[in-house]
Amino acid sequence: MNQPSRTALGSKSVRVSALSRWWWITFWVVGTALPFGPFLTSMVKAALADTPYAYLMWIPIFSFAWAALSLRHVPSYSDDRELNAIVGVFITVTSGIFLYYGSYHWAFRYVANGDALLLWPLWGLGLAWLFFGVGVTRFLWKPLAYLMLCWTPLYTEVVRWTNPRLETMDNALMRGLFDHFSWVRLGTTYGSYDVFGHSKWSLLIVSSPCSGADSFLAMVVWLPVLLVAFKATWQQRTLLIVLGAVMAICLNWMRLIGLVAATHWFGPGITFGWIHPVLGAVLFAVALTMLLLIGHRLGLKPKSPQKDQQHLKTPGVMRGGFGALSIATLTGLLLPLYLPDSGTVVTPIPTKTEKISRLMPANMPGYQRQVLLRQNESSLFGAGSYGEAYSYMSRDGYALLAEEFRSYQLSALQSYGVDHCLLFHGNTILASRQYSLRRGITADAFIISLPVVGKAGRPSLYVDLSYIYAVQTNGKTAYLRAEFAGSLVNSSQRRGDGHNVASLLPVAFSETGGARWSRSNSHWSASVQAREDKFFTFIQTFAKLTLPNPSATQ
Repeated sequence: MNQPSRTALGSKSVRVSALSRWWWITFWVVGTALPFGPFLTSMVKAALADTPYAYLMWIPIFSFAWAALSLRHVPSYSDDRELNAIVGVFITVTSGIFLYYGSYHWAFRYVANGDALLLWPLWGLGLAWLFFGVGVTRFLWKPLAYLMLCWTPLYTEVVRWTNPRLETMDNALMRGLFDHFSWVRLGTTYGSYDVFGHSKWSLLIVSSPCSGADSFLAMVVWLPVLLVAFKATWQQRTLLIVLGAVMAICLNWMRLIGLVAATHWFGPGITFGWIHPVLGAVLFAVALTMLLLIGHRLGLKPKSPQKDQQHLKTPGVMRGGFGALSIATLTGLLLPLYLPDSGTVVTPIPTKTEKISRLMPANMPGYQRQVLLRQNESSLFGAGSYGEAYSYMSRDGYALLAEEFRSYQLSALQSYGVDHCLLFHGNTILASRQYSLRRGITADAFIISLPVVGKAGRPSLYVDLSYIYAVQTNGKTAYLRAEFAGSLVNSSQRRGDGHNVASLLPVAFSETGGARWSRSNSHWSASVQAREDKFFTFIQTFAKLTLPNPSATQ
């Protein structure tokens, strides 16, 4: 009988060992990502929209690919099974408890604001210690630290700083265009332009979504990967970062010029229906290719792992079983987060109509409704979209402006948000805060000052609040953005800047339990606090009437 050679047995053992390592690496990636699915829904939506956050979804993809490749080629490291079990269990259980407790007790901060994602690296590290040992920390800390870049508030600050500057540069470019082409002319408001094509003038708005901040954030997402994947000096890395920033600005200018030319040649339908969504991605791919070519010319060389360094240690039954149990338990506990309340884009409210006039409550307790205007919004929110504005007047004379915009394109509503609209009309945003109206429906509130007209002195302060919800009629889903504005502080009541303007917004806001007011707003007069109370009480009532529980829907 022929016996297999020792060499054949050895190669088979190596293949089995390599397959086992890959299985455990894959299981670690899936187990790290699975419980965090509910916190990634907003990121997935943004990936399909024209917003500065569209590229954030790539961060976890790159992070886990980077981590998996790092684990694939691991040199020999010390391993203490008892230590691995102790610290692995501690970190996994601790991060899991914080994630579960915070998701249901601090729902806005964890789910809507994305603070739960800050626990993602810790959860992944705990599982890695359980599966592979504490010794893999030095191979995983970079990709797991990179994972923290998907925390949205970090980019909100970047966008807040870059948008005004980039928008000014873009509008300077547009003004240069209408000086040279007769088919481009200045619009009636700042940032608006008329482009002639197909026998008619079409409105084109250059504002925050077109500023190029998304290109900047895309570079922030990609550059860490490029810089780590190549061997380079700090001078070469710095030069590549500067070139990436300059390239982002230049390519966004090319994008704007391309959209203007396409509107002139093909009309707004083809331009904003087909070219606009694709052009940015194409130019970004061009930018990455150019950066890689420039890096090659600068002498950057890709890092290649040593194939003989495959010493990853895999867990036994106890550690592997506890890790699997932890993943299954935490995922099961967070399953309700996948089931948002009625009215969200995932669970639209079934209604008999999608007309705004029927969806806006005509009988608000204590208020009288009056129609102000109805206008077509197809240029902003896509075909079939429109908006309506109403005033609600209370018996004692307090007035609110209520608007709703209907669109069949969720990404369009998300791309051009209420903050863009406020800035477009010359308002100044002084403070902002977010509230959870329902699980899955987040309201954005702003304290704004209106432009001063003539010599009126200090501007008045207003509160503005908006949220997006969905309705479904005859199987067709429509998305609506409700916006509300009310006066808080008149110009005559503003005698100085000593007051904390942010204190005009409640610390927390509950659809059922009322608002809890910040103690720091006590220095505002009783009339100001009365307006604040009226405004948020109105929002509570409006939400109850328009966002019913599933059992109360029609």
